[in-house]
Amino acid sequence: MPENLFESLVKNLDMSGYSPVEPAPAPSVTGANESIPLGRNPFMRCPLPSLWQPSPDAVRDMYLSGKIPQFRIFTPSPQSPGGSSVVNESVFISGAASSSSSSSVPNYISELTSSQVVLVTPILIPGGQFTKSVQMATSFQLLSVVASAICRIEIYGTASAQSQDIARAIDVPPPAGTLQNLISDVALDTVPYQWFYQNRIGANADHPQTPTIYITVTNIGTIAAAITLTLQYVPIEVP
Repeated sequence: MPENLFESLVKNLDMSGYSPVEPAPAPSVTGANESIPLGRNPFMRCPLPSLWQPSPDAVRDMYLSGKIPQFRIFTPSPQSPGGSSVVNESVFISGAASSSSSSSVPNYISELTSSQVVLVTPILIPGGQFTKSVQMATSFQLLSVVASAICRIEIYGTASAQSQDIARAIDVPPPAGTLQNLISDVALDTVPYQWFYQNRIGANADHPQTPTIYITVTNIGTIAAAITLTLQYVPIEVP
C-alpha cells in the first residue's frame, strides 16, 4: 500500500523538539448591544437629516437607542393658501418707473393695449423703394404687418441703419456683426399679404431716444402699385 502524502512529507523529519498542541477554539460571535446608545453627533448642523441630502451616515447619526425614531426627515414646505405667490416687479410705464407687488396678474398688464400705424406709399414701379419714418413708441412689441400688395417691409431703429442697408437684396442676410438696428425684414409675396409676429421686439436707438421708427417698403411685384401698410404693435415704453 503506497504511503500517503503526510507520511511522505514527515518521514525523514526530526520531530524530537516538537510536542502536540490542542487546536485553538473558534472565536465567539456576540450580537450588538442595543442598550448602548450611539449618541448624537456633535458636528451635525441640523437636528434631523435633511430631505434634500439624505445619506446612511446622516440617518445613522439620528439614532438614540430607541428614544426617537431612527428615520426622521424634513417634509417639504407647504405652499401658501391657494397656491398663489407674491410677484414683485419694476416696470416702466409712461416714462416713470414703478414697482408692483401682488398675488395675481400685475395691474400694469391691463395698460398694455395694442396700437397701429398706417403708411401709404406713392405708386412704386417693380423694384421701386420708398423710405419713411413713422411715430410708434421708443420700444414696442410687434404683433402683425399687413400690406395691400406684394412687397418687402424693412423696419429699423435708426435712419443710419436704414440707409446702410438700402442696397441689400431680398433673401440676403446682413453680414454678421456689421449691421445694427435692423428690427424686421419681411417679404410678403403670397395672398393674403400679412405676417404675424410672436417674438419680435423693437426700439428706437437714436440719442436721445424718440418714438420714431424707420421703414423701407419695396415693390417686389411685377406691376406698379401704391402700397398701404398697417403695422399692429403694443407700446412697451413711451416718452
